[in-house]
Amino acid sequence: MTHLIDSTDMRTRKEEGIAAESSLSQTKYKSTGTTMHTEREVAVIGCGVIGLTTAILLLRNKCKVNIYTRDLPHQTASSVACATWLPFGTSDKYETGYLDLLKQWSRESISEFSKLTKFDSYGVRWIRDHELFHQQSDVTDDIWQLSEILPNFEAQTDKTLPDSFTYRVSFDTFVIETLTFRVKSSCGLSNFTYCI
Repeated sequence: MTHLIDSTDMRTRKEEGIAAESSLSQTKYKSTGTTMHTEREVAVIGCGVIGLTTAILLLRNKCKVNIYTRDLPHQTASSVACATWLPFGTSDKYETGYLDLLKQWSRESISEFSKLTKFDSYGVRWIRDHELFHQQSDVTDDIWQLSEILPNFEAQTDKTLPDSFTYRVSFDTFVIETLTFRVKSSCGLSNFTYCI
């Protein structure tokens, strides 16, 4: 079931303030045999391909998901765009252990996307990506870190490049047809609450 919450309800939620915020951080425990599982209520910001993929994964892990968004899925750029998967860092990249986490998340993502390439219906396929630079010193730390993550990473001077480019970084990654991926990935998982 999909719930649509209009801006009036959002104002009510904002007025609830701390109560709404604290409910997101509470964890309920349910015992099943010897294993303890958590049930959490989670907020996801945006419902483009990243937001919906996040929501789908959370739903599959037994979380209750509220998506806060300005637009519905068919109104986002993801409904007409294509995506290339790259594990670039965030503001956390300077924290201790960040690169190890990025590698772990990337290995898990590569494993999952690789499985999906076997089915045309998901719109995920392998591609060879080429990033061009004017000189080797233009390559950022984020790009060099990809060498430890992405398959078939290769960096080299290349005299066949157009214009004033002289250096090329190439690797294998995924291209994702976002509309196809979003529709197929969410089949049977329409338990979102959209908060617009």
